[in-house]
Amino acid sequence: MKKIISAAFGAALFLASAAPSFAANSISIIDTGAESWNIGAVLKLRRTEVRNPQTAKVTNSITNNVNSGHNQVNNNTKVLGDVASGDATSLTDVLTDVNNSDITVNGCGCEEDNDITIDQTGYKSKNIAVIVDAQSIKVNNRQNATIVNTVNNNVNSGYNQTNNNTRVEGGVSSGNASSTTIITNVANTSAITVNP
Repeated sequence: MKKIISAAFGAALFLASAAPSFAANSISIIDTGAESWNIGAVLKLRRTEVRNPQTAKVTNSITNNVNSGHNQVNNNTKVLGDVASGDATSLTDVLTDVNNSDITVNGCGCEEDNDITIDQTGYKSKNIAVIVDAQSIKVNNRQNATIVNTVNNNVNSGYNQTNNNTRVEGGVSSGNASSTTIITNVANTSAITVNP
């Protein structure tokens, strides 16, 4: 009496997406001896783990003081001209970009075939052929960022004064006052590609 046992095992543990494998597995048990005991097994283990903890603390404190006024003409006998102020302009642009991750785990479909052949075994023999195909991928992408921006802009073209004069010709004027603040913060940008 022949006793033939053939087994194929497959196991996969995925903590992230993974493309399926296109490798072929074959087990052949032929021409075994009388009352022989035969096992052929292919054990495929796939484990992919991706951890991507991200933390960010961003503090932006911006103060803009723009002034082109407060011109004064006081206690003058005769003033020929105007009291004028220019434009006061303040531009603040803050861009904060943190914690961007692009993680891709995919199979290339290029794994080798696993073949087992048990042939020409003896009488009452015990034959075991096992292939263990194991793969473990672990990605740990820890990102921490602390950004503090403190900007103070004080722009002033005013506070011109003409006081206690007998005759003032031309008046009092001030030009334009402008302030421009541009802050760009980029932190924790990663691109990880794993092809098992």
